[in-house]
Amino acid sequence: MSDGYETVTARCLCGVARHQLELAKADLPLRLSICHCHSCRHMTGTLGLTFIQLAADYAPAPAVLANLTAFPFSKRLTQYFCSTCGTLMLSHYWKDGDDRSKGEQWDAMTGTLEQADGIFELQSHEFVADTLDGGQADFLPSVNGKAISRWAGWPGKSEQLPLYWTSPNRPSIRESRAEKVHAHCKCGGVQFWIARPSERSEQASCPWPDLIIPDHSTEARPAPAAWWLCDGGKKFLAGVCACNSCRLDTGMEWMPWAFVPAIDITLDAEGDVPFSLPFSTLRAYTSSPHVIRWSY
Repeated sequence: MSDGYETVTARCLCGVARHQLELAKADLPLRLSICHCHSCRHMTGTLGLTFIQLAADYAPAPAVLANLTAFPFSKRLTQYFCSTCGTLMLSHYWKDGDDRSKGEQWDAMTGTLEQADGIFELQSHEFVADTLDGGQADFLPSVNGKAISRWAGWPGKSEQLPLYWTSPNRPSIRESRAEKVHAHCKCGGVQFWIARPSERSEQASCPWPDLIIPDHSTEARPAPAAWWLCDGGKKFLAGVCACNSCRLDTGMEWMPWAFVPAIDITLDAEGDVPFSLPFSTLRAYTSSPHVIRWSY
């Protein structure tokens, strides 16, 4: 490859889908968009899909595709995950699902890239309207002092939404102990229900997480407590992890999660089927000793 190109390595968590991308230096930094649409959030399990568009003439080598599993996302869009560890690596779409002569496009997930500085630059939040309350776009209004545009749908083709926008269609929040949150993946193959915190939530047992105390800290740990509960026991603690393992596990820049005791999770809306693993279409990948990551 000539000096006019930058070689960037993309990899998954296990390394099986590792491959190189040749990016034209004249195109750098590439535009990074975060998609907040309903489908992307449920497909990745994160609060937004982080991706860059590759050159119009890019096509992955057959050896790369051989290590990936295709998921038909829509009529014109296909997502490609590592067949071993489940990392979302690439996406392919036809610009017109009914007329393929209009061309195609490949995207790469930015969390898979081993180099970020000078390679891509966050410029927009798209499909923010799907979140009903701004979602993750409210957490990241700017980068290095530069405001990030916020679009209801496609960038430049939809309404721009202000910071802390809330949809008039957002359901009201009810303080009901019987209410459950329905969690599910894009295809519906994996779904479960989370109950609100209650007295039984305090009975779980788990060491302090690095979300609260750095894992490498040598300071004495506080006395055991129900650290996974906050706001007076009304909410489960949630956080965002940007470690290499979580980034490579999802293919996204960060992994959001909540700490929920298994007793508060059921496999049915009525709360009669207790949570247990494995279930449905979930697949397990042991990323390190004592750490199992489940994906579909």
